[in-house]
Amino acid sequence: MPETDDKLLLVLGVLLSQDSHGYGLIALLESPAAPIRIGRANAYKLLRKLEQRGWARAKQEKGERGGGRHTYRATAAGRKAFERMLRERLGTSRETEVADAVSLDFSSMLTEAAVTAQLEARLASLKERCNSMDRFTKDERRAHLGLDLRIHLLNQERSWLEQTIKRRKGRK
Repeated sequence: MPETDDKLLLVLGVLLSQDSHGYGLIALLESPAAPIRIGRANAYKLLRKLEQRGWARAKQEKGERGGGRHTYRATAAGRKAFERMLRERLGTSRETEVADAVSLDFSSMLTEAAVTAQLEARLASLKERCNSMDRFTKDERRAHLGLDLRIHLLNQERSWLEQTIKRRKGRK
């Protein structure tokens, strides 16, 4: 089974939900709720790829100051491709890479005090991220399972960090 490009799936899904100009799409892709961070240059490359495949169409709009911008809309072929990719992706599980695990695996190379201090700093940062996700209602989380999963994983990591710090402090 071919691997679905999650970035294409995300951008196409957004365009199926609403027409969007590049700037608006980038704002959505950079929000804390976005499941994948996609930079400005990559977002425009993905939009061009969608156009080349016939999955999206751009329409030139006149701006208030004379300039123009393109508004992108998914096509019927885009909807069909999206539904195929979505089914494929929903039905498979991929191994998740956890970049943070690298630093955790090598943490024993620092002093106990240094590791504990860094884990406490990490926990403070993580609590801020968790708090920023509290704005989403249960209905929004129910409607967006990916968002619900990310919030759940953040809370799990917070709990793990709290327990790990407590355990490390108990060793002293």
